[in-house]
Amino acid sequence: MPEQTPPTPSGDDTTAQYELRVFADYHCFLVQDDLARPTPTEAWTEALLRDQIATAPGALGVGTARAMTVPVTVEVRATPPVDENTAAWDHITQAGLHIDSGRILVSMFDNRPELPRIPIPPGTYTARVYTAGLNTLSPNGLDGEDRYRIVLWPGQVQQPEVLKRYPHPFPGG
Repeated sequence: MPEQTPPTPSGDDTTAQYELRVFADYHCFLVQDDLARPTPTEAWTEALLRDQIATAPGALGVGTARAMTVPVTVEVRATPPVDENTAAWDHITQAGLHIDSGRILVSMFDNRPELPRIPIPPGTYTARVYTAGLNTLSPNGLDGEDRYRIVLWPGQVQQPEVLKRYPHPFPGG
């Protein structure tokens, strides 16, 4: 179950930031519109395994190195991030996400009412997913310092793409 801390805007155009702990069952979690109820298809699963990102209407699947509870930061911004240090991240992907409800849920196919919702204005967003710490996993894949950052800003719905690919086989994939 994700845990949520209060939003803490940073000095730039970040409007809200949330620190979550999300159970990544089957080596993935979803960022989804609160009303979306995606059903993974074979193509969705193949994309998630290949690129660590997949989309369905109102939902974005994010691949993880561990099938455990992982740290996830969600940032909502007014504009795209600029002047980023991509060297600090192992794998970076991007896709579009449409939000109708005004709330997103970050979980693993779990929409129970007690899970925290993140308020976000309805609309179309670009979602960039940053992954780090892939080389920190224990031999059994249960422990590690892998972490995930999701940055959302108003943008076009676009097909998933890999902006920076991890050069080794993705752990847990």
